[in-house]
Amino acid sequence: MLLTDKKPLNAHFSFQGFNCLIDMSFDNILTVLEVLNDQDLLNSEKAQLILYLLTGDEVFEADDFLLNDDNVEFAEGFIREFFKTFMESEQMEQAVPKDIMGNPLPREEKEKSFDFSYDAGYIYASFMQAYQMDLYEQHGKLHWEVFLALFNSLPADTMIMHVIDIRTRDIPTGKGYEEQARALREAKSKYALPEYLVESGGE
Repeated sequence: MLLTDKKPLNAHFSFQGFNCLIDMSFDNILTVLEVLNDQDLLNSEKAQLILYLLTGDEVFEADDFLLNDDNVEFAEGFIREFFKTFMESEQMEQAVPKDIMGNPLPREEKEKSFDFSYDAGYIYASFMQAYQMDLYEQHGKLHWEVFLALFNSLPADTMIMHVIDIRTRDIPTGKGYEEQARALREAKSKYALPEYLVESGGE
């Protein structure tokens, strides 16, 4: 991210002759990530919903859209290219470990330390504490990359950074560390991510 870059909320995107504007507001991208993690949706349902969220094009709302094999291939390619173009960066290395069809992206797996949806309350409070920024008031205004830059710069004393530290900290071993180990195990249990999120990949 360069300070000289202009990041429009609606970014131009073209795939296989289909031209559109992608809604890059942070709340929309977070909704896309929520859809990716939704255990109750089929991959085809996720693909169709994500296409609509990103483009707002009503053509993707048709009930029979993904009944056509060509449309399925288009949806897979569109979403894969979108993540490659807009989301594959150092900051997103752990946030989107798989593409929409469940295929692992070519990146090293890491222990999951946070989830944008599950930890939304901690993140909201941390932005208020660090930046006096109400994220609800930023819906449709704050660009995803700006949100990520702010998130990755949150100070250690904010709640989400405290929770991430607990989740990733090694439990001490050896004589004299029994009490610290017990306390950290309790904290890890308190702030643990749900198992289905841990299994879905690292953040």
